[in-house]
Amino acid sequence: MWQKYFIGMIAAGSTASALAQAPLTVAWRDKPPYYYLDENKVAKGFMLDRARQVFAAAGVPAVFVNEPQKRIWANFSHGTPNYCSISWYLRLPEREAVAQFSVPAACGLAACRAGQCRPWRPASGRTRT
Repeated sequence: MWQKYFIGMIAAGSTASALAQAPLTVAWRDKPPYYYLDENKVAKGFMLDRARQVFAAAGVPAVFVNEPQKRIWANFSHGTPNYCSISWYLRLPEREAVAQFSVPAACGLAACRAGQCRPWRPASGRTRT
């Protein structure tokens, strides 16, 4: 079930050429058990592990950073290049004004590995809001 909510977003100002030149900054917020810092300040969590797998499988160099939610949205609002954040499953108008939502990455990766790459659609056929 959690796979349906694995959403990545890329800042509206990013371009494909910019993404190829520098590693992508992948911001995540503290939200156990999805992603968190353990007692030794080591980044952990099953969604964080999955995000690392997805970026590695796609061949996209990525640097993962822990940032508070307000800083993440400020970076989107300011058009920070090569910047994205994972697992924002509420598509609110104010969020869509400054960032793009992707399809659920876990579902997309599974379809591509099976050789059946196709656009993802929710099981209900409706667009998620």
